[in-house]
Amino acid sequence: GEDTAVGFVNFWTDARDGVVRKADYRLSPREANLLERRGDEVVHDSLSAAVAGKLGEEVPDGARRLRMARRVINGEGVVSAAYPPKSIYEVFLPDLWRQNYGQGEEFAGKVVLVGPVASRLQDKQASSSGFLLGAQLHLQALGCLLEDSFWDEAPRWLEWLVLAGMAVLGMLLVWRVRNPLVVLLVAMLLVTGYLFACWFGSNGTGVLFAGVPGVLSFVAVVLGGEAAEFLVEQARRKQLHQQLRRSVSPDVADAMVRAPEGYFDAARGGRRVVAVLFSDVRNFTARSEQMAPEVLVRQLNEYFAAMVEAVFRASGTIDKFIGDAVMAVWGGV
Repeated sequence: GEDTAVGFVNFWTDARDGVVRKADYRLSPREANLLERRGDEVVHDSLSAAVAGKLGEEVPDGARRLRMARRVINGEGVVSAAYPPKSIYEVFLPDLWRQNYGQGEEFAGKVVLVGPVASRLQDKQASSSGFLLGAQLHLQALGCLLEDSFWDEAPRWLEWLVLAGMAVLGMLLVWRVRNPLVVLLVAMLLVTGYLFACWFGSNGTGVLFAGVPGVLSFVAVVLGGEAAEFLVEQARRKQLHQQLRRSVSPDVADAMVRAPEGYFDAARGGRRVVAVLFSDVRNFTARSEQMAPEVLVRQLNEYFAAMVEAVFRASGTIDKFIGDAVMAVWGGV
């Protein structure tokens, strides 16, 4: 009759993984084929939308993302608690009709859909809350519509703000904390807290906050900052090592670069036993007055090279050159 409601029963799965996450409540034929709707097209209601219209509810146009977790309780692969299936033969047996359904009082004020349940009929769909039978999926779409239980997408500006905020947080962490292990621990705590905040925020507001992009932004900045810090430190150590090898033995230079803290502590002052060597050329002043400058400089270079080699071989440190004299120290660094 005129009161009969007709609606399409299609659900479109997510192309990425074949999971049903949304319900299309009103569609034109062109929209059903992924084309843009024309102004003169007839728009059809889905089965759940037709039922909602009969209940006096306003039907949204187009697709809405179902907030299933608020309504569905998962059983072993099939939803059993929210919309439990009933055997239709019980309706036609007077004793069971009276015993189990109280002569129909069990269904009073409820929406009942008739559909296949047997596994061989393959009317089972993967949803974001597990596998649903076809009739259960329609009831789920109807329940979300009646309770306005839909997910709303976060505005684009908020997503960019979150990305920027997580990037700034990562930069602050790398800048203020120098210990890599502490950075790792704090980063794990921040990521965990951020994901929990997204979860609580989404459940509380019905707005989907994508946590993964923010985490990726934060992790990329932290890893990039730590890598840059490592490379800068390596370059600084290499430069320091090259400079130290000019005045101390290679072994001492290596030790200073490997553990600079000990030498920095020593630079602050303290007491220790050291040995100091002063070595010069006998009668250098008199000789220098009689020798040609180029010969004098060549002999000094040979002398200095031999002295430096001998001091370094004994793990000493060249403190300074004083004219023709050499000052070397052991135990001072």
